[in-house]
Amino acid sequence: MNGMIVGESSHIRLTTDGGATWTYSSHWNPGMNLTKCDMANATQITCLFSSSPYWANVGNSWNSVTVSNLGYTQPYNDLWFNNGVGYVVGLNGIAKTTNFSTYTNQLSQANVGLNGVHFTSNDEGWAVGDQGKNYYTTDGGANWYNLAAATTSSLKAVHFVNPTHGWAVGENGTILKFNTCQNTSSILTVTACGSYTLNGQTYTSSNFYNQTVPNANGCDSLITLDLTITSPINNDVFLTGTTISATEAGLNYQWINCANNAPIAGANAQTFTPTANGSYAVIVSNSNCSDTSACQAVTISTSGIEEQTASNFNIYPNPAQDFVTLNNLTIGTTLQLTDMTGKTVLETSVSTEEMTIDLNGLMEGVYFVQILDNASIIGTKKLAISK
Repeated sequence: MNGMIVGESSHIRLTTDGGATWTYSSHWNPGMNLTKCDMANATQITCLFSSSPYWANVGNSWNSVTVSNLGYTQPYNDLWFNNGVGYVVGLNGIAKTTNFSTYTNQLSQANVGLNGVHFTSNDEGWAVGDQGKNYYTTDGGANWYNLAAATTSSLKAVHFVNPTHGWAVGENGTILKFNTCQNTSSILTVTACGSYTLNGQTYTSSNFYNQTVPNANGCDSLITLDLTITSPINNDVFLTGTTISATEAGLNYQWINCANNAPIAGANAQTFTPTANGSYAVIVSNSNCSDTSACQAVTISTSGIEEQTASNFNIYPNPAQDFVTLNNLTIGTTLQLTDMTGKTVLETSVSTEEMTIDLNGLMEGVYFVQILDNASIIGTKKLAISK
């Protein structure tokens, strides 16, 4: 990281390693006063000697510059550089350079001295001076705008931390804060179920709410929230025999198999009667809200389980111990093995008409083999495992 320190008799020391070491540059002319310096780029320095700009390559001799279109020699009070583009301000205005050696006047402000200049980019900058004068440009100095004066005291320096926030200081303890923000506003209309959270704030009742947050430019953004809260859906279910019912009527329903959360085709009524042991839930919804019930376990009688539908597969041996074979399967379907609670303990795709299943990882007991086609059960048989 490059930097410099300056002192009396045009004394300059430079660093290229973030201040670990400092190298003497030159006096150039011990009889001249050094007022300001800035790194024009990584290898060149521009300084004001006796209020006139000079530039040098790091460690080399100094070169005077030419300020054109002024008509007479001007004392300058401050300078700013970035990547070869620089500005100096002084008694009669602002001058700009893009080559270090030639400056062109941009703003002539006769009899009012300018004392400070700062840019946040090569295009956007500010200059301040006597009688509270402050100027602003957004196009690299092609146009300078005279901002309304907040004081008549002479302003001596200006600095901006970003394009919207900066400060100027001057005589009589004057400190001015600039805020060039363009605040924004918006209206957000939301209908939510039960509650709604915006920027970490949770609302539970219908109303108009205001929030002020920073926008992309660091300015204020006023958000007006037009919020309508609807009552949550009742997602309770109850079991009657082997039929599960949703408590609230007049909703949209989609029953699911809790073993894999898959929707059950055609199960869209308020009630659902499973054809196999398992756990089932329902997704209830209306135009604004959606919620899922707790899973409900259903146990069906053995005779009901063993009734066949579209699939007539075989299991042997049954009871089984370590392995069981299934044949007459339909390729492309899904085979599920569930325990008496409805928990799925094995699931696999059917790729051949005959399959052998390893049972060594399962406990002794009664299980149900189910064949599913697109999440619909097309066949179920009981399997006993004996160890």
